[in-house]
Amino acid sequence: MRSRSSVRRWATGLRRRYRRGVTDDRPIRRVAAVPRPAILDRFQGMWVAVVDGEVIAAEHTSHKLAARMHDMDHRKRGRATVEYVRPTADSYIVGVG
Repeated sequence: MRSRSSVRRWATGLRRRYRRGVTDDRPIRRVAAVPRPAILDRFQGMWVAVVDGEVIAAEHTSHKLAARMHDMDHRKRGRATVEYVRPTADSYIVGVG
């Protein structure tokens, strides 16, 4: 059975390590934000598939986009990145009560 003092020492060390971020004293690397390409401004509020900076498909729902991409050439859809283009004037409503 451990003494109370040894348990306290262990718990104190754990708390200090947790507060430090458990990173083994490695500096935290900050990544700069990537600006949204101007070509995506036309597709606000839609799901788009992008290959080499070109929009190959755009739909209002992800299900419709997946169905549309399924009909495409497999070489093109295999390299596509699918993302939702958030509207720039998107407002959020928070309800209380």
